[in-house]
Amino acid sequence: MPYAFIQLTERARMLVTYMPAGDMEGFFAETAQWTASPSKEEVARVFRAHGMEVVGPPLKVE
Repeated sequence: MPYAFIQLTERARMLVTYMPAGDMEGFFAETAQWTASPSKEEVARVFRAHGMEVVGPPLKVE
């Protein structure tokens, strides 16, 4: 099910849970190794490798 988030205030908090967790630990371990902002292609590759898909551009506040 596609979904998205956007931050409308200067500060925000978000609590995320995964049930079942699946391969999220591997996803976080891999992305923690990034030392610079990854390309869109790299983000898409890592998401696919862990059973997820980026389905659209970032949301914009109008």
